[in-house]
Amino acid sequence: MVDLREQGFGFMKWIAAAFLIIITMSACSHHSKHERQQRDQNSAAFKAGEAAHEIANHVAGAAAAAGRKLEDSARKAQEGWKAKDQKDRGNSPASQ
Repeated sequence: MVDLREQGFGFMKWIAAAFLIIITMSACSHHSKHERQQRDQNSAAFKAGEAAHEIANHVAGAAAAAGRKLEDSARKAQEGWKAKDQKDRGNSPASQ
């Protein structure tokens, strides 16, 4: 007759071995991910992407500034239009 305690202990050995293999593989894959990230960050494509991002941020800032200037100019033009219209109404022959 087979002792169930011996059979259970054998099964525990397999579980422990599988656990150790999984831990070892995960540690190795983490190290390779870090190496891949370092390699990617040193690539020309990565650096070109960083430069493009910086340019896009600069362009967005310049566009926002241009928009503010345009709004200010439009406001001033409207004020000038209204002032001239009031002057014309005040000096028109119909009001005299």
